[in-house]
Amino acid sequence: ALRALIESRPENVEQFLLDHFAKACSSATNKPVLWYFPLGGRAEATRLAFFLGDVDFEDKRIPFPEFGIRKAAGEFPLGALPVLQVGGRMACQSISCLRYAGKLAKLYPEAPLTALM
Repeated sequence: ALRALIESRPENVEQFLLDHFAKACSSATNKPVLWYFPLGGRAEATRLAFFLGDVDFEDKRIPFPEFGIRKAAGEFPLGALPVLQVGGRMACQSISCLRYAGKLAKLYPEAPLTALM
């Protein structure tokens, strides 16, 4: 797959990788799991994007004491939430999670300049 990517030389490599990751993670067995505290906060925009796009996802809300235990065990990247788990991969940072949710929900613009604005 990497060789095909190199040979095809897509114009927008970042877009290609986002699309490839979305396709690889879009089956029912790879339903996105959003991990956050039992409040809106930094995960709320991602939840809203999933809801608006009618994207099936699992909303895991972790109580603060449980988070402390799981953080000490090293279960979350960067030891922080929100985390979006897709197909065994865990991605952190709220804007990355939101961008992914927006792509799945078809709310994220295709045009790079439009996406920037």
